[in-house]
Amino acid sequence: MESNLLQLLKNIGESFFKEGQKIYIVGEAVRDDFLNKQTKNYELLTTANTDTLLKVISSLATLHLTKEVINNTAQFNLNGHNFIIKSSPKIFSKNDLYTELGTNQFTINSIARSLSPEDFWELIDPYNGIKDIENKIIKTVFDPEFVFKENPNLIISCIKYSIILDFTIEEKTFNAIKKLQPHINIQNLDKKILRNELLEILSQNTPSKGIITFLNTGWLFKILPELELLKQYPEEENKNFKDTFSHTLKVIDNCAMLYPNNGLFVLSALLHDIGKTECVRVNDKKKLVFYNHENVGFKISYGICKRIGLNYEERKYITNLIKNHMRLHQYDESWTDSAVRRIIRQMGNYYEDLILLSKADITGTNIKKAFLRKKKIENFQKRAEELIKKDKEKESLTLPVDGNDIMNILHIIPTKKGGGPLVGIILNNK
Repeated sequence: MESNLLQLLKNIGESFFKEGQKIYIVGEAVRDDFLNKQTKNYELLTTANTDTLLKVISSLATLHLTKEVINNTAQFNLNGHNFIIKSSPKIFSKNDLYTELGTNQFTINSIARSLSPEDFWELIDPYNGIKDIENKIIKTVFDPEFVFKENPNLIISCIKYSIILDFTIEEKTFNAIKKLQPHINIQNLDKKILRNELLEILSQNTPSKGIITFLNTGWLFKILPELELLKQYPEEENKNFKDTFSHTLKVIDNCAMLYPNNGLFVLSALLHDIGKTECVRVNDKKKLVFYNHENVGFKISYGICKRIGLNYEERKYITNLIKNHMRLHQYDESWTDSAVRRIIRQMGNYYEDLILLSKADITGTNIKKAFLRKKKIENFQKRAEELIKKDKEKESLTLPVDGNDIMNILHIIPTKKGGGPLVGIILNNK
């Protein structure tokens, strides 16, 4: 852990110690320190009551503190580090502390370090979490079947930890996840948690690994049943993929490479061919075709995004990319400037992401065909950038006066045949 952060933690520990209270750093921050990984939030646990907690936080104001207090929890930022402090005044003994740590559910998160001056940085590990970290094992503190029945959201969290840490789910825990899958209603999952966990999984460098892990637990098609139908249809143009689902896995990995750490963008790729399941036809050449699948996918994906807890702007982003993901593959040099400008205008802030998604969608082994498809997108991109630059230059040349100003200065009377219209024509051809 960085020396400046350790000093901050010492300052916090000393402030609570002066009030006769203990404080610990717990959970993921301790785990990630062992793994040499960066942590977004630092969770702290103190024996202080709410009043003392507020008093200590106020005394730390010289450390550029901003605070928000809700019930027994205070959230604040110290020098760019986010902290969450939970007040647990009922901790009187080590056993009480162990019980509190056990509420983190997974052994690798049920660990802590003391921040008090008397035993600063002492490790507290009642459930052998460090051993599981070393062995790269995910398991629950208590009986997994009981834990998951009580809180089904922990199933998704367990799968997420396995994916982002590249750990193996312990056999008993894994079997409980599979056993409970048919008996848990997806509606009982917290949408906010589901959204956050899915996007974190898809933000990994190789998101296909996460999707395969999800698939092996039996929960992928529980949450996204529409994806299962993609396994029924072969990729006619891409013989290296046995089905559209396999093609989709390649596309999401391409997306992660082109736009790292953006789970929302990768989710659009995961769903980009979802409309094929309702558009499959056999053409005159006895080949499967999926005409209009992008528009059908637009409608299906909206329902999926709403179901998994995405907000309006996120749904709009994903559905627009899906609706338009075939447009650039249809580009031809004969297109007018207006047609190119129309795509730029309609996509707005999503334009650059559409370019990336279109490139990621090229997965075939036919080198010549893949080259031509890529070249087509690059030609569109080049032309679009030229038009964007040209339009910006034109805007910069806008005159500080308009036709009305000229007419008022020269006392020109507006008429249908001249006057105003003629002045406008002259100005627009400056």
